[in-house]
Amino acid sequence: MMDWFADNETLLQQIGVFAIAAASLQVALRAGVFSLVGAGTWMIGAYAAAIALDDGMPPFVALLIALALAALVSLALSLLTIRIDGLTLAMATIAFDLIVVVVIRNWESLTGGALGLYAIPVSVSSTGLAVIVVAVAVVLMLVERGRQGRAVVALREDVQAAAAVGVPVPLARHLVTTVSGVLGALSGAIYAMMFNAIAPDQGGFHLVTLLLSMVVIGGIDSWRGAYVGAALLMFLPEISRTFNEWNGLIYGALMVLVVVWAPEGVLGGLRKVRELLPRRAGPSRAEASSS
Repeated sequence: MMDWFADNETLLQQIGVFAIAAASLQVALRAGVFSLVGAGTWMIGAYAAAIALDDGMPPFVALLIALALAALVSLALSLLTIRIDGLTLAMATIAFDLIVVVVIRNWESLTGGALGLYAIPVSVSSTGLAVIVVAVAVVLMLVERGRQGRAVVALREDVQAAAAVGVPVPLARHLVTTVSGVLGALSGAIYAMMFNAIAPDQGGFHLVTLLLSMVVIGGIDSWRGAYVGAALLMFLPEISRTFNEWNGLIYGALMVLVVVWAPEGVLGGLRKVRELLPRRAGPSRAEASSS
């Protein structure tokens, strides 16, 4: 078992990093806010942390700078887009993600341009990443099961009904978008610290589609879907790679099967299977009273 973990350490690190990144999109989508800002703040967090570390700042301070910058940018974007929703909001946030990449690629004196930043002077251990992933999962679980979780569901199902029962809709949207951006920056900063390099080609539309695929395949209804989707999309290419030239076809076929047969994601498909399984019948009330 230990040999397996050692052989797949890099893959497990990628799963942990992108599970948080996928959760950044899932937080917004679950609230009915079609914001993909997390992909843009992923790049902002990665570069902000890398630049701060290159300037000699401690890792914890560099991480705080990355999160604070992402929070400010996400809140500002939410204020600018408060009047739009749905696909229009999605297109606006995708445009933001692409603009971030363009700025990073052309600001060579600060970001290294198209080559990116390498030899970032710090490294996050796998144990540290595991602690962060578990902490994020616990926080999301508590929020999902609490009053805030019910408000999120109400916001997704019917905005007017949510406002009628006391949910501050504009404030909730701003909060959801900001949290989404902060989670994206957290993932990006950890990636830069863990792999000691970051380049503009790692962001943009490719990152948007990757994270969105993780959320959709895992399941939007719960934060666990982001984690399941991240694990699947990181593992599947490794499994299909053993088939050499057929790996692209196998990977694509598996993606299509999941989307067609489990439109609510893997978690939704598992719930349906569990509901179809025959339940063990307990003793009837009459039998229980006679005994």
